Amino acid sequence: MRRDQLVIPRVSVVIPTYNYARYVPEAIDSVLAQSFEELEIIVVDDGSTDKTAEVLRAFGGQLRVIRQERRGLSAARNTGIRAARGQYLAFLDSDDLWLPEKVSLQVARLDAEPEVGLVYAETLLFDDSTPATLTPHSYWASHPSGKILPWLVRQNVIPSPTPMVRRELFERVGLFDETLSACEDWDMWIRIGRVCEIAYVNRVLAKYRQHRENMSLDSDRLMMNGLRVLEKAFSAPDPSRELHGLRRTVFSRWYADFGLGRFHKGRYAQARRDLIRAVTLDPRLLFYRNTAAVLSICLLGSAAARKLRALKRAMGRHDVSTWASKSAPIGSKSTHSTGVMTARAESGAAEGE
Repeated sequence: MRRDQLVIPRVSVVIPTYNYARYVPEAIDSVLAQSFEELEIIVVDDGSTDKTAEVLRAFGGQLRVIRQERRGLSAARNTGIRAARGQYLAFLDSDDLWLPEKVSLQVARLDAEPEVGLVYAETLLFDDSTPATLTPHSYWASHPSGKILPWLVRQNVIPSPTPMVRRELFERVGLFDETLSACEDWDMWIRIGRVCEIAYVNRVLAKYRQHRENMSLDSDRLMMNGLRVLEKAFSAPDPSRELHGLRRTVFSRWYADFGLGRFHKGRYAQARRDLIRAVTLDPRLLFYRNTAAVLSICLLGSAAARKLRALKRAMGRHDVSTWASKSAPIGSKSTHSTGVMTARAESGAAEGE
């Protein structure tokens, strides 16, 4: 890696962090281990109060550290973008990891395909409690290439540790939306998807850490920010009419997924409200997963729903909560079917982010 500050790097790596002193050294080491040398590392410390500053000092001149008052993940990323000097920008949250060939493979793709503005890749999800268990992101989402805007509004298909973006795109679409406290990356990828092609590298190039802190995002916050992202997406001019006819389907799926997730958590009144909204927007949602069955239970009232689930468990059969299935939100690093791994709790990766 070139450490001469007079040499303009080809790639700028932006790592936002907040109170992740225990994780950020491993994230930085994974960037230092890249086979590609023409890069700079910019760590934005978003007001950490733990030992983050101390652990960052240990890296000396191998990275640039920018400290700011606590402003949130989007603002931290934007600070890094403004400071970046590279032709291409890549983002890594401070609790995630890159594999050594990540940057070189993505640079080669961007160099070879000028019509492509963003390149992403496969990611493995792992849990601190069971680090040997790895789940590919492709288990949760398809990974299309090309003009993928219709895909993006249905689901955030881009794993958060993997995008590399042409710098000039931020001049065209703007910076991360600092008014969003979740789903801010999903919003950005949608905006980029409007103006260029997006390419997928079919190799595992990153590892996505799941742990207690980043599982704490409440579903209400994720839902409200996701709805704002969708409102922005469908309110923007669409001269190509790529999104024509998708609005009702996308919004109804969003409500249905959250309704099923809330049912799983025992929040029956909210689940009933969300599922009614879903099927009102699109009656076909009654045939989506187990929406009809779950809604029927919720319509009986919270007390009846609790009794039915208790009876199901007592009978030794699968818990009705499985009806929420794999698409239910699992926390700030969400596997939500419409917002895969988009939001991170503001208490985490800078969040931390």
